[in-house]
Amino acid sequence: MKPEREHVPYWLANVPKRDWPAECPPHLRGLSDKDKKTLSTRDADFRRLSWAEVKEIIGAGQLGRFARLPSDLRRYRHHIWEQTNRFGSISAYIVKEVLAWSDLTPKAGPFQHPNDIQILLNNWPYYIDAKVVHFVVWHKFRLDEDSTGQLTSTARKQVLEFMASTFYPRIPPENVTWFRNTGTLKSVDAVEHFHVMVYDADPAFVEELLSSCTS
Repeated sequence: MKPEREHVPYWLANVPKRDWPAECPPHLRGLSDKDKKTLSTRDADFRRLSWAEVKEIIGAGQLGRFARLPSDLRRYRHHIWEQTNRFGSISAYIVKEVLAWSDLTPKAGPFQHPNDIQILLNNWPYYIDAKVVHFVVWHKFRLDEDSTGQLTSTARKQVLEFMASTFYPRIPPENVTWFRNTGTLKSVDAVEHFHVMVYDADPAFVEELLSSCTS
């Protein structure tokens, strides 16, 4: 019979006992119940989501089911805390350091000017099939929303046209999906963006896409 696993607070899970802090670190305070549950789980017990599950989650609008590996989430929360202290907010960090934008004023309407868009890899992806490449499309313009915070039909059409011209010529449509977080799921709420996930992408296409958006 296996010995019963020692129960520890979420902020001590996945941390060697010799490294346990005396109290909860500041970057792990005030977390959501979901994040606490994730952090309480051992990495070894966490399961990757398959590509089929990824598409199912997005299609059903159940984005809250996405989660990072517990140890990655711990590092992510520390990163958020560190950059917020350094720049005043995570949004300021994204604008100044990640995107190197001087301002968020768009030069034109949605998807009409290349300088209003940057496509980057998500440095803190969810724990999903390793063949999935997770992009973040950052943009200065706002997309129209309805009263519930969802994109209007016109805005969705604009995104789909962008997807068709940017991804679909090189990637089979069944290997591409996209979503946009709203409300509490949006960790960077002051900088407009949406997510694109590509399954089994050609590395040359990924490099070409990233280079075209940073040149």
